[in-house]
Amino acid sequence: MSKDQADPVGWPTISVITAAFAMERWDGLRQAVASILAQTVKVLETIVVIETPSGVMCREDCEASP
Repeated sequence: MSKDQADPVGWPTISVITAAFAMERWDGLRQAVASILAQTVKVLETIVVIETPSGVMCREDCEASP
């Protein structure tokens, strides 16, 4: 691994991508994101891909806003 792929203490930089496609799985999506944030090695970014236009996008927008 090159120096530009690691943070200052030598941990690798990691991006995580997860998909969302149905309101019925909203709680699972929230648990997945919470698990990502709780990892020992912190991620550079978490990307949630919303696969279909649905209430998932609206709910994510509402909950992500401060």
